Amino acid sequence: MADVVPHRDLATLIVDGLEIGTGKQDSGAIGEIFGAFGIDLDAIARPLRGKADEKRLIRREAARQLAESAPSLSALVSELLRCGGRYTAMVRDIYARLAKHAVTTGGPRTFRISRDGLDVAGVTISEAFIERIRSLERTVRAVETGTIDEDAVRSFVLWDGGGLYGTWPVDSADGFRLPDALLHLAWLRPALQARAEHEPAWSGPLAVIGAAENAGKALVAAGERLVRAHLANLDRAPVFRLTDVDPQLHEWPQQVATAEPAGRPGQRVLVATATPEHLHGVNEPSDIGLDEHLDAVVLPGSGRGRQSNLEELAGFIAMWRLGHWPTARRADLELRLFATPDTLATWLNQLRTACDEASEWLQRRVFRKTGSMSVEVLHRAVQEYLNLPLWQNRSLLYEVWVLCATLDAAEHAGWIVELPGLLQDGDVWRLSEGRTDRPVGMLRHGATPAAHLEVWREPARVAGGVELTPDVAVSTPGDHRRDLLVVEAKDQYEMRLGRVRPLSDGMPDPNDKTPIAVALRYANGLRPRATWVCNHCDIKPRQQPEVNRGDFWTRMHLAGQFRPGNVPPEFGASVSWALSLGAAEHRVAAPPEPRGLVLVIDVTASMHTYLTSALARLGAAEWSSFDQIRAVLYSDHGYPEPFLVRKFGPAPTMAALLEAVAVAPSGHGGDVEEALEDAMQRCRELVDDLGPQVILVLTDAPAHTVDRCPYGIDVQVETRALLRAGCRVYVASDHQPARDATWAAFAGHPGFRKAPLSEFIGREGARG
Repeated sequence: MADVVPHRDLATLIVDGLEIGTGKQDSGAIGEIFGAFGIDLDAIARPLRGKADEKRLIRREAARQLAESAPSLSALVSELLRCGGRYTAMVRDIYARLAKHAVTTGGPRTFRISRDGLDVAGVTISEAFIERIRSLERTVRAVETGTIDEDAVRSFVLWDGGGLYGTWPVDSADGFRLPDALLHLAWLRPALQARAEHEPAWSGPLAVIGAAENAGKALVAAGERLVRAHLANLDRAPVFRLTDVDPQLHEWPQQVATAEPAGRPGQRVLVATATPEHLHGVNEPSDIGLDEHLDAVVLPGSGRGRQSNLEELAGFIAMWRLGHWPTARRADLELRLFATPDTLATWLNQLRTACDEASEWLQRRVFRKTGSMSVEVLHRAVQEYLNLPLWQNRSLLYEVWVLCATLDAAEHAGWIVELPGLLQDGDVWRLSEGRTDRPVGMLRHGATPAAHLEVWREPARVAGGVELTPDVAVSTPGDHRRDLLVVEAKDQYEMRLGRVRPLSDGMPDPNDKTPIAVALRYANGLRPRATWVCNHCDIKPRQQPEVNRGDFWTRMHLAGQFRPGNVPPEFGASVSWALSLGAAEHRVAAPPEPRGLVLVIDVTASMHTYLTSALARLGAAEWSSFDQIRAVLYSDHGYPEPFLVRKFGPAPTMAALLEAVAVAPSGHGGDVEEALEDAMQRCRELVDDLGPQVILVLTDAPAHTVDRCPYGIDVQVETRALLRAGCRVYVASDHQPARDATWAAFAGHPGFRKAPLSEFIGREGARG
């Protein structure tokens, strides 16, 4: 279409419509539209700040780079829809929540959201407004239509829930497993960077991996074009009957056209099912794929099975975007690819070539374009889409959506939601956003009506002379109010994590705006049971939201890409825990006595002889005082380790656990420090779920310092959190180096003991 509608005209339309060059407008999710094409808006604006006609110069340069970087007009439109689709989904979710209030109280189904009740900035949400958005999206999405060879798509991907078995060339017996290989780049780059730091010979492959990643991005873009065209064809059949779908297409099962995630009526998704056993980064059976705006979604597993070959392609694209990879082949790939630098460089070049060839094949052989939109229609549709109040109010919409997501989680936990802050004004309900002197919502427990909590938007709290205004706070009522849950919503493009430190460090510098500092500020100042800092875009390095960065009583969680379709299940579980009736009634008990045992075992090469003896001694002792026994095995980061951390258990007896552990592969190590910090973090995750445990560490090496751990984990932060949660932590000193200072900070703590293994067996094995 480049010869029909010039890239520059559409790029200029988008840049002007999004009000680029006004500062804050560029810092949120809008940056992702440009980032998708490798453009840094801050880098464009920085040298132009302070110049005469600054805004015009920034917009002109942004439009030029966008036009030159977007591979096609359809790709440019797709990114606009993908970003805008998130706000469409937010509008839909907000409407569903507020409409529940209208149903129970009577009144109109139109809602006005504004800051501090002002009409100058806000958005009015109704069924008609939502349908207007969807109609515009369908029009813009039809920038091009065509037919798709579904069988070829399936042969290319071949996802069976446990791996991607499609090859390039397609259907070749000894072909290159291209989609599978592409996903493994997510772990390969950090592993290669860690290797190159110590061995300069590996800098050669490091120079090649970027080209492979760029070729992968182009392949994913080609796949997105197919998914977009499929959705455009379905848009042409508004009642979603098979007879209405373009007859040139292969038949589509009716369920695909109407596939809707639970609780999100009217939103179509194309997903593939994955399980934690087969896909890294997945903690429960999940449906992973793309929504109708081509945004990645992760939903609870439905178990409905494959219903379309395009679902496998959408699942692959989402896995690539989210950094997931199939676990089955990683150990084999590491051993094979890291044999020599030339071996890895050759494989990366093969991957790049395969991506280039497959991209061309998808666009020219698998997809056959049958129609495109005229210049005038496309421009009018995009202009009207950009004029929607979604864009100017995106920060407001995100904050209200986070409030609604919190209310939804409370409702799932058994609380009845009331919204006294939603006031009727004629034929419109008004929800004021901003600081108020009264709660916006009330929670009453379904099983215990007398129990109630208040929901606040930006309450003015003061702690240590510092004013704190979280976006959402759920608190006990009355004069002696206590905040139980704090949720802070950020709409910023790719936040950096910040320096990881424990709660005991106190309040961070007020100028520190990193996610970890924001969480520490609320956790230390307000002492809620749970603090969440949620960013619409990503947090780098990518965070695991299930990881508790506080302690047992004051939990802290960070979640990047927190948006419709990607609310982690841990959020609901955390809200349920924080708002449990015991917390609402101020009943806080001491941590229970540990009833479980966790062995933390270093399996690197230097431990082999000692472990044989130590595990035999543990197996000969009596452990009847423990209900369950588990093990956390660990090696080290990167090549040539068989794994980083691996959990075993629960087992009812020590003998059963050791039998399972015996089949695990041994690690290698190679430097002084090992991944002990990762193992202790995994222990803390277990304790968050199970309660206090007795933990025995068997190692001969220190942990990495926080600056040397690729994931920024601090072993002392993790150990301190375990002790605060009521755990007893033992470190067997038999094989410990004399100068290891890892545990020095805990000497004298009543819950910590570093001593010979025989003392541990005498203390814990003889109990019961």
